[in-house]
Amino acid sequence: ALAIREKVLGPEHPDVAETLNALGGLYKREGLYQDAERMFMKSLAILESILGLWHPDVATALNNLAGLLRLGGGAGAAKAEPLYTRAIGIFRKSLSGDHPHLASALSNLASLLTHLHRYSEAKSLLWEALRIREAALGACHPVVSTQYKKLAEVLRMQGLLSQAAPLLQKALSIDQKLYPPTHAEVASCEMSIATLTEEIEKQNRRASRD
Repeated sequence: ALAIREKVLGPEHPDVAETLNALGGLYKREGLYQDAERMFMKSLAILESILGLWHPDVATALNNLAGLLRLGGGAGAAKAEPLYTRAIGIFRKSLSGDHPHLASALSNLASLLTHLHRYSEAKSLLWEALRIREAALGACHPVVSTQYKKLAEVLRMQGLLSQAAPLLQKALSIDQKLYPPTHAEVASCEMSIATLTEEIEKQNRRASRD
């Protein structure tokens, strides 16, 4: 399909970039990361050439490439961060400030920074993504619930357990409105709250001994 499109449409055409991106995704799922990177890089180069450096499709391509590079460990994470940052800059400039694509890019970078133990930076990005998600999707939505859980986990990693607790409770209240009581999402959130409550109690006992 790629060879046909390149022959019919020329090597620099949006449909060719789309095919390259699809191939990159396929190679990524198969664990062929070098081949995937080559496809994503070619797709990105085409989009930059024909659409310019500030087009939302370029930002999406950057996100795809960054997501792949993250799988490469420490060196890959170092390469991924500026790509995510650039994608966010493009979305801020080319789309509205409450666009879902911007929220996704913010969450992606926050996930990377969390992995790098840069929790304060990640937390700031997740709060902004949450605001966008709530404005776009409403307060009672699975994605909003997930955003609260991600924020709570970052706060937990920072040791800010008492700040994480109300966020998990908020997520649980959303899940309870969306799902039946026996649903896995409800059970998982309840278990997270129970674990966090136990951690808070241990933290309080240590503080009282000090």
